[in-house]
Amino acid sequence: MVNEGSAKAHGLEPGDRFSATLNGRKRELTIVGVVLSPEYVYAIGPGDRMPDDRRFAIIWMSERALAEVYGLEAAFSWGSLKLMPDAVETEVIGALDDMLEPYGGGAAYGRKDQTSDAYLEHGLDMLRNMSHILPPIFLVVSAFLVNLTLSRLVALEREQIGLLKALGCSNASIVAHYLKFVAAIAIIGIVVGSAAGTWLGVYVTRLFGEYYRFPFLVFARNLDAYVLAALLSIAAALDGALRSLREIVSLAAAVAMRPPAPPSFRRTLFGRTSLGSLLSQRTMMMIRSMARKPIRAVLATLGMAFATGILVVSLFVGNAMEELT
Repeated sequence: MVNEGSAKAHGLEPGDRFSATLNGRKRELTIVGVVLSPEYVYAIGPGDRMPDDRRFAIIWMSERALAEVYGLEAAFSWGSLKLMPDAVETEVIGALDDMLEPYGGGAAYGRKDQTSDAYLEHGLDMLRNMSHILPPIFLVVSAFLVNLTLSRLVALEREQIGLLKALGCSNASIVAHYLKFVAAIAIIGIVVGSAAGTWLGVYVTRLFGEYYRFPFLVFARNLDAYVLAALLSIAAALDGALRSLREIVSLAAAVAMRPPAPPSFRRTLFGRTSLGSLLSQRTMMMIRSMARKPIRAVLATLGMAFATGILVVSLFVGNAMEELT
């Protein structure tokens, strides 16, 4: 019997024959079945970094036939044990090592150190870490974008807000009007995100099933996850709109109907020294803007630095995979 990956890679089916060198002699073998094995969900050859089903295969034969070929009756070179629910893994490993040491047995190890399980757990850990890191980043960015959009909208409609207040409209009605805008953004994002998330979940599940040779792997649509994601999206949108909505409430009608007061300007350190004459006007404007709002300048610089780092890392992963393959 041959593992499924190698059988597909070579186009082998039950009944096909192939030659193999066993104990220094060439023998003809007949395939009687194609097998999936939990020990080889990630079938990787010795010294390899990636699975290669064309170069590495797992073949099962009957104990009697294999023992006759190698002259090893009543012997084995590898074995796996299933522990009882109340068994202690470390104690079992110690007992096995003591039992097999006179026969040259190697060190026993638990499932977490088995190659297939280690690779599978590593892949699941990456997905788990991404699920913990990426959603907060997207929620913070969405809250920032809602805040930026709504702040500019309120600034543009400042006089209209003041006029509505002067005509007797309450703060609640005006805030409700802008909340509809925020709700529309959130609902569109929830619908698009739910559809894209479902498609991506199905794709990743199918990819894992094919890559790790599971007999079947089903993507479960959990309603609680969709509801929680929708609530978090709405909360992020409301958090981003809070500053602009608070500004609407605190804005007096008489003040809102007048243009906003211009910001106060003063000469910076560069302008007071001779260095200011050596710099161009555009450079001085940029320096003044950074000096008046240092926090925004630092955050913008960090944002560009992280974006560049993400780009470099993403390109590095692609080039690294090409080198490995």
